[in-house]
Amino acid sequence: MKNVCVFIILIAVCVHQVSSNSASYISDEAGIVLDLATSSNITNDTNTRNEVECMVRCRLQACAAATFVKRVSTCQLLVIYDANLQNPGLMSTHVARVMQPEAGDQFWKMKDFDSHVISRKINNFTTVFKNSSTGSVGSIRNWTIGVTGCYLIEGLGAGGGGYELDKSHSRGAKISGLFNFSMGSELSIVVGQLGGNGSNRAGA
Repeated sequence: MKNVCVFIILIAVCVHQVSSNSASYISDEAGIVLDLATSSNITNDTNTRNEVECMVRCRLQACAAATFVKRVSTCQLLVIYDANLQNPGLMSTHVARVMQPEAGDQFWKMKDFDSHVISRKINNFTTVFKNSSTGSVGSIRNWTIGVTGCYLIEGLGAGGGGYELDKSHSRGAKISGLFNFSMGSELSIVVGQLGGNGSNRAGA
């Protein structure tokens, strides 16, 4: 038996934290929407006296967006954390969020908010699990999902004896599928081991 490999391709995004206090902000009535792939948090600073004080607090915390809710004197601050595959952030920060100002509220967001988010998306990546030794018994590999998202999993069967990678007819079977996983889920993947080359180059 030849190699049995599993390819895992992430189709998800994460966003890095706004790190500059000198960011430009614009007033916007449309609000914003964030998905599960974004690591973020919203805090409510009560007893905020006015819009100016709310914006000052926003800049001090390097927030990505802010809403001053005048009727309750509250400043809502949205912070987007620095999240990546190695440090995706707490699961509790990966929730869908909507900041939609109501009548009488003042809402600001970074001037380049959309491009800021897009520029910090994590590129698709591939993880390969393959044989590590020879033998007839496969091994089980455990892999923890680091980011909530949609994953393409491909399983490749053993290639023929003495096969050549550039010859498609000598490759093993292939199966694939798309799966949605939440951060923290653990996959157990059975990986086959490596066998010797066949003695015959052609079959009946």
